[in-house]
Amino acid sequence: RPTDIFMLKSGEYVVRDGAGLHLIDENDNYQGQIGEQHANKYFGIAEDDHHIITINCNTGPDTKSGTDTAKGETDLFYFHKESRQLVKRVEMIDVIKEATKANSGCKYLTYDHSDAK
Repeated sequence: RPTDIFMLKSGEYVVRDGAGLHLIDENDNYQGQIGEQHANKYFGIAEDDHHIITINCNTGPDTKSGTDTAKGETDLFYFHKESRQLVKRVEMIDVIKEATKANSGCKYLTYDHSDAK
């Protein structure tokens, strides 16, 4: 079941479901999965000029077999739009302090294009 749909500036769109991220072109043709070998459980979708960005959580019983994100942790993944390859990973352990981790649930994502951050 689809849980997120994100329209890219190019007219393509990314659909997130329990199986991962799926790229659909501007003519509604399925182009394949993005980052399936890296996935534990993806949440949220955003884009910058060159990347599709998502949150990868390696928590809970229903995670996939990706090995990039440590067990019990959450990372941001940046996939290059053209190659669909993982080109950057931000470990949230460096951002979310242990004292607040129990109350943190990174599930939503946005990108501020005005300041390119």
